Amino acid sequence: MFANSTVFTGFNHLIDISLEPEFSAVCGYTDKDLDTVFKAEIKNFDRKKIRKWYNGYSWVGEEKVYNPHGILKLFSNKEFDSWWFEDGVPRYLYFYLIHYGIRALDLENCLLKRQDLVGFDVEDINVESLYFQSGFLTIQEKMRKGNRTYYRLNYPNLEVRESFDDGLIKYITCGKIKDRYQSQLTQFLKNNQFVEFYEYIHTALDGVPYQWSQRLGGVSYLDYEYCYSVFVYASLYSPSVTILPEQPSRAGQSDIIVLYSKQVFVFELKMAKNAKERDKTLDLAMNQIKDRGYGESYKKLKQPIHLIALVFGKEEKNIIGWRHEILT
Repeated sequence: MFANSTVFTGFNHLIDISLEPEFSAVCGYTDKDLDTVFKAEIKNFDRKKIRKWYNGYSWVGEEKVYNPHGILKLFSNKEFDSWWFEDGVPRYLYFYLIHYGIRALDLENCLLKRQDLVGFDVEDINVESLYFQSGFLTIQEKMRKGNRTYYRLNYPNLEVRESFDDGLIKYITCGKIKDRYQSQLTQFLKNNQFVEFYEYIHTALDGVPYQWSQRLGGVSYLDYEYCYSVFVYASLYSPSVTILPEQPSRAGQSDIIVLYSKQVFVFELKMAKNAKERDKTLDLAMNQIKDRGYGESYKKLKQPIHLIALVFGKEEKNIIGWRHEILT
């Protein structure tokens, strides 16, 4: 698809076969390949686990295919792991994600017209299309709506999803946050240690990453609540943690919902000019959670529901306040 962009003028007349069903298995291993070519290797592994980690790529064919690199590394190293970024982190993908204000989980189950998926204009990039053409998203479903064809996209497998989130947090924090930070932060939530949770976030944000201090049109990334939402999401991500951004309620959408350790955590993030506005902004955030019923739909789970307001300061470029209540 990149060949048909204006970057490669001389190749504009190539026939794009990317979405043709008969070519859907060209770029990956099929189950038949695993059963024949890798018959000796495959017997030592659980097929369901292999599918979870490395299968899932689809170009609207009859079957999904495996990532050849992941499969070969699995058989060579004899263990499941993410090797997606061994050749380097594609920083441009994260730059566009933040530049266009797209939340990481907004890429899940996103719907795109065929024209937007196959078209590629370097001067007007569609981020979802860019992620599809870079291999981070794959086609889950093809559908017709009126006279148009649409494709539903999603992450293909666990390897890609984990690699994406690991790369995102490394990008926005310049590698400051390690795995132990993420595991410690989720442990604080599990144990309801909200003071420690706040202090950990403050420490991680102390020393602004250069990517966030860039200015676009005179405005810093750190002037936007969105960037802190990305940071909190990336800080909490783990295969054992369910994170649901912008969940609709009866009167609006919550910023982030976290389901973990048989508890529900409802986050509302707000920006304040500075610490002088902290208390007023915390009141606004907590009242919004309660007045709009962000946690009500989770009462059916019969689990503790924690309402958490976080306030970030434009001048301080860090978290400046927090508040916690239990939904009764």
